[in-house]
Amino acid sequence: MERLKTESYVLNKLPDKVAEHLKAIIPAISQEIKVTLLQDLDKAIHICYENLKKLEGKAELALAKIEQIDEQRFKKSLKQALITVALAVSLSTASTFLLVRYYPHFITINTDKEIKVDNSEVTIWGKGNTVKIMERNSGKSR
Repeated sequence: MERLKTESYVLNKLPDKVAEHLKAIIPAISQEIKVTLLQDLDKAIHICYENLKKLEGKAELALAKIEQIDEQRFKKSLKQALITVALAVSLSTASTFLLVRYYPHFITINTDKEIKVDNSEVTIWGKGNTVKIMERNSGKSR
């Protein structure tokens, strides 16, 4: 009976003792939870910061690649423009050379006779040393 009495006393006092013990350790548990949550929050913020730094590095790399592509595009268009100008200069130089080389600039007429040009217009026919001067209306050679 004594044992039952002791057990009954312990069972009656157990909730009070547990409540007292909980009241004593709840602030410590609360503080530990706060510390743990703050540490987890701090870790999460640190991870976010590291991820943002990585993302910033990738964005800078992408920007550098875009600038490089833009610079290459500019160089390519500049190269094409220079090739076009060089080709135009070469063709104009060649055509000028051909014009100077094959188009007569000076005409030398060796004769003791009188030379008459109608209305100050001269038509040159042919190529080489033989040059015919034609009358404008008749088409006859002189």
